[in-house]
This record gives sequence, C-alpha cells and structure tokens, in this order.
Amino acid sequence: MKTLDSFGSYISEKRRERGLSLRRFAELIGKAPSYVCDIEKGKKNPVEKDFLEKIANVLNLLENEKNKLFDLSANARRDVAPTDLTEYIKATPLAAIALRSAKSSKITDEQWRKIIDIIQKVK
Repeated sequence: MKTLDSFGSYISEKRRERGLSLRRFAELIGKAPSYVCDIEKGKKNPVEKDFLEKIANVLNLLENEKNKLFDLSANARRDVAPTDLTEYIKATPLAAIALRSAKSSKITDEQWRKIIDIIQKVK
C-alpha cells in the first residue's frame, strides 16, 4: 500500500479502493485521463473547492477522508489553509476573530479538544 502523504497518492489509493479505473474516474469527474494521471503523479494540484468536492463525492469519501483530501490539496499547493476553511473564514468574520483570539491566547491542544467537543455537540 502506498503512503498517503501526498495529494496524488491519496487520490490514487482512494480511487483504487473504490474499484475505479483511472479512465472511469476521469470520466466521472469530467476531466481527461491524462489530467488525472498528472494529479496522481503530483504534477498538478486542483485548487477549486467545487472540484475537490466533486472528487470527494465521486470517491464517496467519509467526512474525515474529505478533510484529509482538502488538507493534502492545501499542502501540495503550500497554501496556508485548505480551500474549504479559507472560504468559511472569509464568509464568517467571527471565525477569524475566534482564531486570532485563540492564537494570541496560546490555547493548548487539550483546550482545543474541549472547544472541538463543544462545536461538535452543536451539529
């Protein structure tokens, strides 16, 4: 099994787990097989949130897998934050305020876990 530490290898592994050929996957996401091959080899990195969402839907990714997809995409592009988070922060000013407050407060991992627990209970 490949290590899933790069965006391309993660896509390749998930595609294979779902039993999709490269050609069929390309067809389902509306791209040329050569484009998908370039993604899997790390030569191209999709940036559009809608396209990443489409990949996640076609691969039927679980929430944690989808989050990893966004994180790996951001890492591959050397972005500060994954596209989905950047858009959320731009659309939700209080999120930016909360993150800046957390940064200046030097919140610990344990405190972050408690905050995450509170947020997840709201769902």
